[in-house]
Amino acid sequence: DEMNSNFESSSADLILTIIYSSNSISKGQQFDLDYSRIFLRWDKEKGNFSFYTDKFFDGSQALRNFLFNINTSENEKGPYTLSNENQGIILFSRDNAEGVYSILSESQETSSQEIDPAEVSFRLLDDEASEMYPSFYGPDFLKGAGDNGQGRPEKMLFSSDRDGAFD
Repeated sequence: DEMNSNFESSSADLILTIIYSSNSISKGQQFDLDYSRIFLRWDKEKGNFSFYTDKFFDGSQALRNFLFNINTSENEKGPYTLSNENQGIILFSRDNAEGVYSILSESQETSSQEIDPAEVSFRLLDDEASEMYPSFYGPDFLKGAGDNGQGRPEKMLFSSDRDGAFD
């Protein structure tokens, strides 16, 4: 099962790096963060649209290691990336022994170091409710636009099951 995808835009219009949750690494036992490249092709003259995927590209080893260091024996779901030219940050949710998810953040600069999970986890609501699927919103905010004047994120949106169901 692959779910909860997040894409990183590239300078090429038709190549996307997708980070997603998958239980294929553990053969169905747990969800981990994984990645792939998707190459899109659209032949306007013939009206054909096609795509293919692979995991090999410049930087794939660094991305693989970054995600490998994040993944644990718990479930990691709902990735959301923020990046600029100097640094990449990923937000995601991880469950604990009771099955309650918390939102965590990880920086590519610190992922190779041993970090106390309490230092990168934050709670927005009470400790018994799960918090998942973080993303950002703002007027004219365009994820991946960097400092090109595409608005600023002003609100963090997320899902919670505080009232018994995710909404």
